[in-house]
Amino acid sequence: MRLKMFLQINNLISYYVIMGTVLFGIAVLLMRISIQNLTNGIIYWFVRMISPFTEKMVSQPVYTIRYYEHKLQYSARQILNDDYTVYCGQLLKQELIIAGCAALLVAFVATFAVYWYIGRTGRQQSEDEIIGAALSVSHQKTLPDDEKNVGSIRYPHR
Repeated sequence: MRLKMFLQINNLISYYVIMGTVLFGIAVLLMRISIQNLTNGIIYWFVRMISPFTEKMVSQPVYTIRYYEHKLQYSARQILNDDYTVYCGQLLKQELIIAGCAALLVAFVATFAVYWYIGRTGRQQSEDEIIGAALSVSHQKTLPDDEKNVGSIRYPHR
């Protein structure tokens, strides 16, 4: 029973920490890089990954690169050789590393804070007389030797 409750609590903590980490990482990335550079960087890395396959195609795919107000039509070979698209790809890589490190740091601190709070709350509850049923020595009642009177002391409402 305790293991099941422990796993359920850890499951909730993990879920919220992971979701928060992903959202924080995306927020950091979007604060540090423009949407134009982000999309062009994604196109660069996509083309770089599939370039061995597209070289064997008869009709080469054409990609739209946005450069401020202009829309440029580039082939895969042009994207891999253009200085601007290479810059966008390297910028995306750099900013992903920075956002990932920041998100992992926040995840570590958040996990530490949550477990510290749960541990502190659990310790306080276990020391509480009503919640944790931990009675100090001065508050404990001594039970008589007579078995018939034990029930009347433990359950005075009967």
